[in-house]
Amino acid sequence: VARKETHRRRLGELVMRLISLLPATRELLQKGRAVRLLQILTLALTSGGTVQHALKLMLAAYADQPVQKGAIERLRNEVVNGADFGVALDSSGLFPRIVGALLRIGYETGRLERMSQRAMEICEEDVRLGLETMSSLIEPILLGFAGLVATGVVLTAAMPMLKMIQSL
Repeated sequence: VARKETHRRRLGELVMRLISLLPATRELLQKGRAVRLLQILTLALTSGGTVQHALKLMLAAYADQPVQKGAIERLRNEVVNGADFGVALDSSGLFPRIVGALLRIGYETGRLERMSQRAMEICEEDVRLGLETMSSLIEPILLGFAGLVATGVVLTAAMPMLKMIQSL
């Protein structure tokens, strides 16, 4: 059972690597991760937690993903060691630029909770629109592929009959 789970996880990682090779999907995946991180940040802040507490929760959420976990650990270490929050956010690469700018403004004005909520809404909308666009692009491609497969099946079935008719 554990072996099956390991194979399934490796297959999932391979599929994600292949998907992330396309620039549009890479950006969409980054925004999707940003939404998840912003949800954690917003939840922690609205419940009275601190930024450090939110970063600890983010680490727990991404414990099984080494790349994101490493970036979150670096961000947390920089914040704990007194680095400027905005600079630490920009260097982490966890968020798109606009999100980093919104969070930086929220932190500087003391309204980080509200700005993280707004940034999350913006990212969610971007992800929704991106998925709709990708779906509308993938559908005709899949229909064309299905048409080619159907044509191949029909030709495979018809060729022997045509040969038989020609031999008469």
